[in-house]
Amino acid sequence: MSTRARGRRPGKSTTRQDILRATAEIVQTDGVATATARAIAERAGVDPALIYRHFGSKDALFDEVFRTIFATMPGYGRPITNGHQLVEFALDLWESPSRRMIGMGAIRSAVTSDRAAATVRDVITRTILKRISESVRADHRELRTSLIAAQIVGIVLVRHGIKLPAMSRAKREEIVRITAPVIEHFMHGDLGLG
Repeated sequence: MSTRARGRRPGKSTTRQDILRATAEIVQTDGVATATARAIAERAGVDPALIYRHFGSKDALFDEVFRTIFATMPGYGRPITNGHQLVEFALDLWESPSRRMIGMGAIRSAVTSDRAAATVRDVITRTILKRISESVRADHRELRTSLIAAQIVGIVLVRHGIKLPAMSRAKREEIVRITAPVIEHFMHGDLGLG
């Protein structure tokens, strides 16, 4: 018969950080669809109810995981006002191996599962696209933001996922110099849509 005490363990609680770490690990290795509350709790060594106690919902947990990733990036808090800054921001996100693995896990999930795609879309919309959307011209704001997202995902997927040789070999500053004007056009240029 176990005599293990019930309730909160003594000492400083690391439960919140354990849940964030476990979620990031599952997304990184197995994808978004497998990051269920039960799987996260098991990986973190906690009761599933603690996920909701600490984060309120699984959506809020995913948002926090992505915000935590972004917060480690250089210049995360600075406003993005032009194409050069946006491409730099995107490359910073993907140049770190740990961030890249989580990002690739999210993309893999999104292209193989409608449910995972909805989750990834919702998280990205709330954490990244909202920020980009605030920086683009007001006309056709949603389309501009979507065009930027398509361009950025294409760059990082070809460079870090598919690893086409020319993109993998290209210097970071070359990619920024070549693609920034395209992103700048999507941000502030005339899309010819009236």
